[in-house]
Amino acid sequence: DITFANEQEIMSLIDAKSFDEVVSFAKELGKTIVVTRGEKGAIAVNGNDTVECGIRENLKILDLTGAGDLFAAGFLHGHINNMSLKEWKNRFIRNKDRVIKTYSESFYRLWLYYLSGCEAAFRWADQCNFQILLDKDINIAPRTRDYIYS
Repeated sequence: DITFANEQEIMSLIDAKSFDEVVSFAKELGKTIVVTRGEKGAIAVNGNDTVECGIRENLKILDLTGAGDLFAAGFLHGHINNMSLKEWKNRFIRNKDRVIKTYSESFYRLWLYYLSGCEAAFRWADQCNFQILLDKDINIAPRTRDYIYS
């Protein structure tokens, strides 16, 4: 089992006062927990194994819509296909100009974010992906993503 959450979600869910409490909780749980931490990167914890992944510096991110989903999808895709992320990411970076010309700079940045985040993911197996938002405040987020398409 793998749980994906951002830092705010997981801290609210387990009522943690600090991020160290989140890491301790994840280690005791014995399941894989992957937490995105914005500018602090991401961390994956599975038992006593902890992998931290930083972010790419000096990126101008314009829109984070779907970034968490993209991160989780990349994590799962790479793990399931047992791909060499380092080789995949290096190939992508070598083709930066071509990617930007074909798609856009924001496309390049999102995929670079995705690939960088996936680095923490390729160690563990037996994954299942559920996207659930749990919070004490029922109005913390929209119930649907219809607003994206308007």
